[in-house]
Amino acid sequence: MDTLATAIIASLVLAILNWTIKPLLHIISLPITFITFGLFSFVINAITLELTSALVGSNSFYFSGFGSALVVAVILAICNSIINSYTMNNFQRRV
Repeated sequence: MDTLATAIIASLVLAILNWTIKPLLHIISLPITFITFGLFSFVINAITLELTSALVGSNSFYFSGFGSALVVAVILAICNSIINSYTMNNFQRRV
């Protein structure tokens, strides 16, 4: 039960960070994002994951390093794009 509560808390904290901090990070890092053709957004996602780990508590939700947070950020981006393409295709068929 503790792991389920930790997952729910971590997802809520990540959602709040994505809503508040992430847009500011995107604006601040806009030049480097253009230079890297958008690949720096993975680093921003990894930073928000690390912030989530720090806010939730490193005993229950942590990454072994920034590299593992970066890998999780890439996996999350792939999953989000698959989910978005599936839901958008279903939405466009209904409209």
